[in-house]
Amino acid sequence: MLPYLITSTEYSVALLELDAGRFQMLEPGPIAQFASGYQYLLLGKGLAKYMKSLKVPQVTYAPVVILNRTTGDEHRSHTRVFVHRTFSHGQIKSLDLDGRQLLSMNGEHCFVSPSQKFALEANEFSYLQFSEGLSAFAVRPNTSLNHRTRYGRPSWPGLGYAVHFPSPGQAVLPHRAG
Repeated sequence: MLPYLITSTEYSVALLELDAGRFQMLEPGPIAQFASGYQYLLLGKGLAKYMKSLKVPQVTYAPVVILNRTTGDEHRSHTRVFVHRTFSHGQIKSLDLDGRQLLSMNGEHCFVSPSQKFALEANEFSYLQFSEGLSAFAVRPNTSLNHRTRYGRPSWPGLGYAVHFPSPGQAVLPHRAG
């Protein structure tokens, strides 16, 4: 049995942690109901209230203020979640996932146990996405290495191409004296 990576389908602006309980928006825009980043997880009030009601062990909650420096607004629409159970990618197959659990991998990626996943799916949190194990981190082919045009030709000039152009040199002949 593997845990499920939990992510959001909603777009969220990047946030910068300032000090205890305060974050700054790095650009104008919306904040997702499930906003995660390095060493933080912020939940919208509805999701946070539901998570608190489940009494998930090794998880604590704190109010958070999100500042928009361009407008001076302070948002208190989210709750910070501290996940005290962490693991590394090498431990994923040996985790004890009995009951409802919330876990953090490397302080950045949030995972839930299967029973916690089913509890979240049973409610109206349609913006949450779940991926089993590390499947979301699977290596995908790097199409940027296939430097070919849609016609199958290389997208850069080859050696034969360079002979059609003069070598770099003086663009203008020197002025003739006399």
